[in-house]
Amino acid sequence: MAVRRMRAGTMRRMPGAPVTLAMRSPNVLVVHPSTPFKTLQDVVEYAKRNPGKLSYGSSGIASSIHLMAELLKGQSGLDMTHVPYKGVGPAMADLAAGHIMVSIASAASALPFSRSGKMRIRAVTLDRRYALMPSVPTVSESVPAFRKPPTWFAM
Repeated sequence: MAVRRMRAGTMRRMPGAPVTLAMRSPNVLVVHPSTPFKTLQDVVEYAKRNPGKLSYGSSGIASSIHLMAELLKGQSGLDMTHVPYKGVGPAMADLAAGHIMVSIASAASALPFSRSGKMRIRAVTLDRRYALMPSVPTVSESVPAFRKPPTWFAM
């Protein structure tokens, strides 16, 4: 694969540059069903009482999921250890198997596991509750300082 350096502003002039927003994707905080965590606040309190004992999985170093988790850690005082995976699939598989206890994932990745009982969704990273999961609270309901940057995809 060839890599080409570009000056700032070049994307706007290139053929095939993004022209429209394709979708926004909410993320969710998920836990293994064996955990006692009923809410995000339970996760926060456990992590504060047991520094470094809780591990969370992400889809890789510097992925949007990793950065979201680090943002949440900084804004809530969570003390969790990052376990990077090579994609969301392996992270979700290890969470479902109980190798990690917590992760943040896209709602699309987590919903099938949640519906099958292999993980529980505890919070959504939107500004308001997600219409497809109205009983799931937002992260900011437990961590008022949390302000999620948007996750979006363009065409």
